[in-house]
Amino acid sequence: AYGYSHEQLLRMNADALGFWPVGPGESLRIRRELGEDMMEQHGVLFEAEHRRADGTLFPAEVSARRLTVEGERFIHAIVRDISDRKRGEQALIAAKERAEDAGAFQRILLENMSHELRTPMQGILGFARLLASEIRDPGQREMVTNILASGRRLMSTLDSILLLSELEAEKLAPSLPVRAVGELVDVATRPYAADAAAKGLGFTVVHRAPDTYALLDPDLFQRALGYLVENAIKFTPSGEVRVEVGDGPEGSPS
Repeated sequence: AYGYSHEQLLRMNADALGFWPVGPGESLRIRRELGEDMMEQHGVLFEAEHRRADGTLFPAEVSARRLTVEGERFIHAIVRDISDRKRGEQALIAAKERAEDAGAFQRILLENMSHELRTPMQGILGFARLLASEIRDPGQREMVTNILASGRRLMSTLDSILLLSELEAEKLAPSLPVRAVGELVDVATRPYAADAAAKGLGFTVVHRAPDTYALLDPDLFQRALGYLVENAIKFTPSGEVRVEVGDGPEGSPS
C-alpha cells in the first residue's frame, strides 16, 4: 500500500509515513495511551492519513498496541487502507443531502401549490354561498350545495397539505392560550351541519359543561375536530352525528 521497499521502511520512522492522527492534540492522546501498561492487552484503534512513496495520501485505520520484548518496548500496528469505505461514506452523505434537498423542494412546492389553489377556491366558495342565498329552485340549490361541499372538502385537503409541510419542516409552533372549548367547538362544527343534512343525517352539538376552558391551540384544535366530524359524516350511513362537550376525568375537557 505504501510503495516502499522493505529496506526503505526499516530506515523510516512512523512520522515519515504519517502514522499518527492529524492534529497535535489527537496525536498526543494516542501516544499517551500507547504508553500506558494496559495497552499491552487492549490497544487503540484510530484513523489517520498515511503517505505513500509517491507522496499521495490515503485514509488508514490503525489498530495498535504496545509490546514489550526482552525488556524493549515496541508498537505493533495493523494498518488497513479504508479508501473504499471513505468513498462509500461520502456517497452516503451526498445521497442524504440530495434527499434532504429533494424533500425541501417538495415542501416548498406543496406550500406554493396550496397557497395558489386556496385563493381561487376562496372566490369559488364565496360566489357559491351567494348563489345559495339567492336561488330558490330546489334542483339548482342542490347543485350549489354540492359545489359548497366539494369546495370545503378541497379546502380541508389543502389545509392538511400545508399542515403536513409545516410538520415536516418542523415549523409548527403551537400556541396554548386559555380558550373556551365550547366556542371553538361551535365554530369548528358549524360548517358541517349542511353536509350532514345533505346526507339525511341529524347533526347535534351538546354542551354538557358550557364553562369548560382549556390550554389549547385554537387552529389545530379546530382542524382536528373538523377532520373527526367530517369522517363521522362520511362513514355514518344513517341516523345522527353527535358532538358532546363536557368534563372528562379530573375535570379535563372531553
